[in-house]
Amino acid sequence: MFSLSISNGLAAADLKYHREDYPHWTDLDGNGLNTRQDLLATQSTVKPSFSRDGKTVMRGRWVSPWTGQIYLDAFMLDVDHTVPLGYAHARGAKYWNSYQREVFANDVRNLQIVEKGLNIEKGAAGINEWLPPFNQCHYILRFHRIMKIYQLKYFSNEESRVQELVAQCKNRQ
Repeated sequence: MFSLSISNGLAAADLKYHREDYPHWTDLDGNGLNTRQDLLATQSTVKPSFSRDGKTVMRGRWVSPWTGQIYLDAFMLDVDHTVPLGYAHARGAKYWNSYQREVFANDVRNLQIVEKGLNIEKGAAGINEWLPPFNQCHYILRFHRIMKIYQLKYFSNEESRVQELVAQCKNRQ
């Protein structure tokens, strides 16, 4: 497990960040389910049950990548942006057009089904400020990969610690 030193708001969202500028939970594939519901349906390890209108996943079976706990009720879970929207905004996404922001906000490579409480605890923090209780290296490498895919840039005062974390995790593989 890694130890973290929390800095005072280094990874806080840029003041001009507005969540509504990143259309999320849209139906990009046109199948009638928004991204959140699609992910809940496809990531359930059993056939999920839906609301009467067929648009909301109610129950299934999910294993949290952050704790290993099993959940059966979809309402106990959040779909987390591994690289948070506010974090990405401050590191280059603020220059994207609305389509690029929507694609990022709904990219399943950047989404994980996790506990609500931990997702709230994480907020807009990066890997220098927050790590999950378990599977930290998986999380660090996933976070870093998303940053690279979207050509987002760490702040200069974050870069050396991020590279240190990534190197430690790669050495463990």
